[in-house]
Amino acid sequence: GLYLKANALMLLPLQQTYGPLTSVAIPTLSRLREEPGRYRDFFRRGLTITSFIQLPIVFYGGVAARDLILLVLGPQWVGAHPIYLALLPVALVQVTTPATAWVFPSMGRADKQLKLVMVGTACVITAYFLGAPYGVIGIAIAYSIVVWLTRIPSILYCFHGTPLRLRDVFGVMWRPALVSGLSALGTMVLLQGPLIEFGTLIRLILSALSYAVAFFVVYLLVP
Repeated sequence: GLYLKANALMLLPLQQTYGPLTSVAIPTLSRLREEPGRYRDFFRRGLTITSFIQLPIVFYGGVAARDLILLVLGPQWVGAHPIYLALLPVALVQVTTPATAWVFPSMGRADKQLKLVMVGTACVITAYFLGAPYGVIGIAIAYSIVVWLTRIPSILYCFHGTPLRLRDVFGVMWRPALVSGLSALGTMVLLQGPLIEFGTLIRLILSALSYAVAFFVVYLLVP
C-alpha cells in the first residue's frame, strides 16, 4: 500500500500533463516522418515543452514530498515518504518518455516497440526479485537503478534509422533540469530552516511560491 501510494502520487501529475501533449504530438510527427528536418524540429519543441512542465514538478515533489504526503494522503501514509524518494529517479526518467512513446508509433515501428517492452519488462521483474530480500525500499531502489541503466540504450534503439540523435533529447533537457535542480536546492534549505515552524499547508504554499520565484530567477541567469 505504501509503495502504491508513493508511486501514484509521484506519477499522477506527470501523466496528467503528458496525455494532452501526446494526443497532438503523435499525429503531427506521423505526418512529418517523410520530412526529417521538420520531424526533428517538432520533436525537439515538443520535448522542450514537456521538460519545462514536468521537470519542475519532479524536483519540487522531491523536496516537498513529506508535506505533500501529509496533506494529500494523511499522516497514516507518512511511511510512503522514503519510498517516494527511492522512486524519484524513475520520475526523472519518465520525463524522457516522449523519446520512445512518440517516436515508435509515429515512425510506424510498433514491432520494435513490442520487443523493447518485452526486454524492459524482463529487466524490471529481475530488479524486483533482486530487491525483494531488502523489503519495499530495496524493490524501489532496484527498480530505479534498472530504469536508469536501460533508458539510454532504449532511446538509442528507438532512434536507430530515424533523424533523431541522443543530443536531441538531452540537448533540450539540460537547461530545465539544471534550473529545476538549483531551485529545488534553494527550496530545500528554506524547508529545513525558516519554513520548518509553519503548518503543512502554509509550508507547502510558501515553499511552492519560493520555488517558482527561484525557478524564474535561475532561468534568467542560465545562458
